[in-house]
Amino acid sequence: MKMSSIKLELRRQVALAEVVSAHKLTKQEDLVEALRTRGLQATQSSVSRDLKQLGVRKQGGYYRLPPAKEDPVLSSVLSALPAGPHLLVIRTLTGAAQRVAYAIDDKKFSFVVGTVAGD
Repeated sequence: MKMSSIKLELRRQVALAEVVSAHKLTKQEDLVEALRTRGLQATQSSVSRDLKQLGVRKQGGYYRLPPAKEDPVLSSVLSALPAGPHLLVIRTLTGAAQRVAYAIDDKKFSFVVGTVAGD
């Protein structure tokens, strides 16, 4: 997967999460149209994949994000900033870098080549 397609997928998923949080939508076609109004082109199949990856489910006939839960690894992340076109630098609490790197590696994201962690 190319870096530009990863960025597009992430932008689409962030926008999709915002749309699902703000609106009571019942059909994937409505989600595709809501993304289109935000300037993002998406197919029904890509929206379906995104919904699955985000953990979105229908509740009461409407799409809903899963309830937020406190993740101790995620809560140790202070910031994440791009450093060039192919590198992301994640700052963590002191002593948490290895734990965060392990969590990223454990997820086996197709777009992550590897992690380097240190204090």
